[in-house]
Amino acid sequence: MTSLNRSRERYNASMMIEDLIREPSGMLDNFLRMSYNDFVFLLNKVGHMIEKKDTRMRKAIPVKERFCVALKFYASGDSFMSLSYPNVF
Repeated sequence: MTSLNRSRERYNASMMIEDLIREPSGMLDNFLRMSYNDFVFLLNKVGHMIEKKDTRMRKAIPVKERFCVALKFYASGDSFMSLSYPNVF
C-alpha cells in the first residue's frame, strides 16, 4: 500500500471540505465554484446514485468526496488521470 493510500484515513477530501466549511473566508465557495447550500442541494439530489458500499477488501469513498471529485473533473476539463495526483485538493 502506498503512503498516499495510507494517508487517506488521516486526511482526505471529506476532512478538507469540513475544514473549508468552518473557514469564514469564502474559500469553500471558491473551491466548489458554488455556495455550500447549492452543493448540499445537488449532493442530496445525486448522492444516492453515486454512493458505493464498503466491501471486505476496501472502504468505500464517502459520497461527499466522490461528488467533489466529480465536480472538479467536470468543472476543470482536466483528464481523469490528472485528478489522481495529491494536488487535487
